[in-house]
Amino acid sequence: MNNNRKMKVGILGGTFDPIHTGHLFIAQTALDEAGLDEVVFVPSGSPPHKKNNEVTNASCRLHMVTEAISANPNFNVSEIDIDNNKTGYTYDLLTLLTERNPEVSFYFIMGADSFMEIKTWYRYDELLTMVGFIVMKRKGYDSEEMDYQTGIFKKTHQARIIILDSPKLEISSSEIRNRIKTNKSIKYLVPEKVEMYIYQKNLYGKD
Repeated sequence: MNNNRKMKVGILGGTFDPIHTGHLFIAQTALDEAGLDEVVFVPSGSPPHKKNNEVTNASCRLHMVTEAISANPNFNVSEIDIDNNKTGYTYDLLTLLTERNPEVSFYFIMGADSFMEIKTWYRYDELLTMVGFIVMKRKGYDSEEMDYQTGIFKKTHQARIIILDSPKLEISSSEIRNRIKTNKSIKYLVPEKVEMYIYQKNLYGKD
């Protein structure tokens, strides 16, 4: 056994408004297929693409994530983005994580569509060398262009990129919010503890 082996940790960021079983299944798939030791969920503080009044307050979203992952010893949650209380970039988040945890090899979990737009991200060149990437692609996804781009990044940046087939679960947070507004059940779309919390706090109810 190599005692110098770095711990491999996946980072799954998002608004998680609310967290749902699709998020959990993606995290578990990454954990199993990429040989990760742990997946850390990072709820965003102030998502730059959304107005403050469009997002449930951070403490509620953090609580839902904590409840959702409580039964899985390989899942954890970080308040790092919430604590910074600023609209930032993925670069800022991952810089903080890598600086605070130099003994960890981080892998950022993302979808194939986002990965194909990574050249538009803030300081993407540095991101590609800072952390690894686990890219979840849909089955049947035309991956020829992605495979080409991945090959280029591996050659020019020595990038660590793992391509995985994404679980096919057609669930979205917006769909869950809409179902609540229209008095439809969200059972089995979110963990039971999250469902109970949503109704206790009257989250996403009719205005």
